[in-house]
Amino acid sequence: MLSIAAKKLKAVPMSITMLSIGMTRTRFASAAFLAVAALAAPLSAQTFVAEVSTLGPGCGSAAPTLSSTIPLIPGNITFHLQTTTPNASCDLFLSPPPVIVPISVLGCSVYVNPLTFIQLGPFVTDPNGVLVVTYDLPNVPALVDLFCSLQGVCVSPNGIGFSNGVGLYDGNASPFCTYSQGGYQGGGAPGAVLTNNFVSTFSSVGYMEVGVYGNNGAAVPNGIRFNADAAGLAALQTWLGGGGSSVAFGTDTINPTSTGGGVGGGNIGKQATTLTLNIAFNDGAVAGSPLTGFSSLVYRKPGDSLDGLTVAQILAVANNALAGLGLPAGYSFGTLNVVVSSLNLSFDPCVMSAWARLYLFAN
Repeated sequence: MLSIAAKKLKAVPMSITMLSIGMTRTRFASAAFLAVAALAAPLSAQTFVAEVSTLGPGCGSAAPTLSSTIPLIPGNITFHLQTTTPNASCDLFLSPPPVIVPISVLGCSVYVNPLTFIQLGPFVTDPNGVLVVTYDLPNVPALVDLFCSLQGVCVSPNGIGFSNGVGLYDGNASPFCTYSQGGYQGGGAPGAVLTNNFVSTFSSVGYMEVGVYGNNGAAVPNGIRFNADAAGLAALQTWLGGGGSSVAFGTDTINPTSTGGGVGGGNIGKQATTLTLNIAFNDGAVAGSPLTGFSSLVYRKPGDSLDGLTVAQILAVANNALAGLGLPAGYSFGTLNVVVSSLNLSFDPCVMSAWARLYLFAN
């Protein structure tokens, strides 16, 4: 999803490599390490965008799938490994710099450097074959602009599986900018993004749609549209104010300014509108984000019916719910609104939220 192929590779001592993942596991945490992390100097004034990339595919017996949240310093990073085997024996390996070592017998590659790698495990997946581990990323200047690779290996009765390779580019700047409902309605920078880019962003289609506009009055499906012109922009800016109980849209409407008159939607209607803007403006590279690709981030929360969906797919789920086509399993309009709102706030304003650090994965 995010491309860091052009970034320079950077070799660092093994001790610094261990600091780069700031182990929260007891076996790596020590009084000496905690003291070093606490005494670390402030980050360099130079800015580097935190990124994640896919280095290449996995292989072998039921190759596991590996993904990571964005390595933004300081904070934390979460790794997610998915296998098809419950309670599988797995391990994760991290190294600077990334390498590609072909394994001719299996037809894939090892992406960690055999001279610098460290072993993070061993681990055992849960009964669903999932492993989720979170580590601290301490405020250590030497970690900024560090390019590492991560790969998982799992052993099952059927053999050995190597995961895809994940590239981690540790940075001190968020890769995305999103804005809140109130931000877009206000007169600050987010409001300027909306005012300056709404018409041009949606001009090719002629409108922005939320829900599913059926052009059939109150019959399901229902949705709203804002025309890509000055009148549509003015209506949208008014619509973004306020809230109300989260419900499905009650009728098809063009350029609504409130949830009254049978329009409906409430809070989730306005949050879905905001997420539509955040995705479109990031895709169009007009939101102030260093990178595009916000819509491709994956929400991962084992046991949640939205687990494994991208930001764009969650918006589609919310639009279907607003259209009257049903809610996802285990969700009410209120709880779905919490997820959509959290997505809008995940990089607001160009700052990665604690929620995003746990649940949004970059590949």
